[in-house]
Amino acid sequence: MSNPNTRSHSNTRQNSSKKYVYRDKIIERLKRENITFSALEPEILIKAAEELGKEIKNEDLKNHQLRRLFGAIKGIEYEAKRQKAEDILKKDIVAQLVFLKIHLANAQQKLKNIKELKRIMDVILSSKFFVTKKDLDYFVRFFEAILAYHE
Repeated sequence: MSNPNTRSHSNTRQNSSKKYVYRDKIIERLKRENITFSALEPEILIKAAEELGKEIKNEDLKNHQLRRLFGAIKGIEYEAKRQKAEDILKKDIVAQLVFLKIHLANAQQKLKNIKELKRIMDVILSSKFFVTKKDLDYFVRFFEAILAYHE
């Protein structure tokens, strides 16, 4: 006879993994394949943003807290657009993206409710995924979608 507590714990784990199907697809592809962020399908990015936006809303992450991070991302985008016509992102722009991990770590210390957002951002915010302005554009759009589904 099976232990009902074991079954419940197993179901919880299954439900948790089902909750983030698209987020997990993004993480898996970025870790497994040698691709940049813009190689991800827009449909998967949108679905992952929907999962995350709704989850962090349920975790009571305030809109202004998410917008503060978005403001930093838009500032980086602005700096990248000021570059000359070249399509390749400069190292300092990529570094600013990677340094957003520090912003998230500080936020997580104050707000325990950003665990799922931090989990995907810890993978995404790596210099190997941001080579061109298109990669940055996809990331900005991804974060805009998270914000939209959060509101």
